[in-house]
Amino acid sequence: MNNSVDNSIKNPSSGLTSNSIGMEFVLIPAGEFDMGSPMHEKRRKLWESPVHRVTIKKPFYLSKYPVTQEQWQVVMGDNPSYFRGEKHPVENVSWNEVQVFFSKLNALENARENNRIFRLPTEAEWEY
Repeated sequence: MNNSVDNSIKNPSSGLTSNSIGMEFVLIPAGEFDMGSPMHEKRRKLWESPVHRVTIKKPFYLSKYPVTQEQWQVVMGDNPSYFRGEKHPVENVSWNEVQVFFSKLNALENARENNRIFRLPTEAEWEY
């Protein structure tokens, strides 16, 4: 997701890209921000400090919506969700299962050859 996306799937009018299972991605520009919580913030956690400057050096793509149960089913062949609905977000999955999902999605999309790797965002990318 953080690499450039194949121009054949880019919609230049909206800045969105999509993949073969219908996931839509938004380009997030590179930049800087202050990460962490200041000491005076209520209900802050100890691991949220100190506040520090983080630089996102390269633009990256982030999914516009959560992975749906339908998209999960296409890639994984099953739907582990308790609250069913094709367009609902997939839930009831572990971090390890998400890693398997990305591995299979990258194989399906021929990601390495197309220079686009699907993955979870880093903590810094998520907070940015």
